[in-house]
Amino acid sequence: MLNWDRLRGMVVFASVVESGSMTSAADKLGMTASAVSQHIRQLEQSLGVTLLHRSTRKLTLSEAGRHFYPGTAAMISAVREAEEGLQILRDQPVGEVKITAPLGLSHGPLNSVLIPFMQQYPGLKITLDCSDAERDLIAEGYDLAIRFGPLKDSALVAQRLTSCRMMAVATPAYLDNAGIPQQPEQLMQLRWILSQPQTSLSLQHTHGQRWQGKVKAHLVGSDILLQRQWCLAHMGVSIQPYSEIIELLANETLVPVLPDWQSPSAGLYAVTPGKDIPAKVKMIVDALKLFFRKYE
Repeated sequence: MLNWDRLRGMVVFASVVESGSMTSAADKLGMTASAVSQHIRQLEQSLGVTLLHRSTRKLTLSEAGRHFYPGTAAMISAVREAEEGLQILRDQPVGEVKITAPLGLSHGPLNSVLIPFMQQYPGLKITLDCSDAERDLIAEGYDLAIRFGPLKDSALVAQRLTSCRMMAVATPAYLDNAGIPQQPEQLMQLRWILSQPQTSLSLQHTHGQRWQGKVKAHLVGSDILLQRQWCLAHMGVSIQPYSEIIELLANETLVPVLPDWQSPSAGLYAVTPGKDIPAKVKMIVDALKLFFRKYE
């Protein structure tokens, strides 16, 4: 078992040797000279040896002191190196960052941020878990989570990245075959690709009218990318995050269903286990905020 009083005495002893006197060591340590002398005396009593020969003019190391000092100096040096290593880990983008994010973000926005970030900081190791399952950040050791919707765990800290609009989309070929709906009531006549057997829709027209209803799934997929692939195969209508399908909409590979009716936006958040955020995590969060700002 470590003897903390002995360890404190070893620090004082090493400081006295390095400083050349108890007075100088006291100034360095923020102690009185008598307190320094007491620590040395207690250390010698604990070890059962004399470490320093004292005279009115100077201090000299005893044989035991000469043998003991290199070990205490090495101990203090190791502590200083450990502290410096922690400071680098805290203040610079080095070491590992463990991230969990929805599967749909992995091939678009997240890579757009992380790839140039890793190229700029080669000392940084990214571990990325892309899954629609909600991970336990604290129990599983994640530094950062990207999540949709309100925060459930009050122990976590969330920073808003953007408001993400969810959009019902399909291929032009599917709508040409199934018929293009003109009113929300006609949505029930379409084939839906969902993550569950049915879902509620809440829509608002650009002129202010509101509509609510439920649609049933013809195809149920476990994740958003699988649903998107089925949608691209002309198999039905899928509800997708706008930020992930911007290019598909721009080239009209996918088109909005009822473009004048919109779903409420869902918040996208960067979630961390606590308020004390390492610099490397903060830099990633700031880069994500900058990326999403152009879509608002």
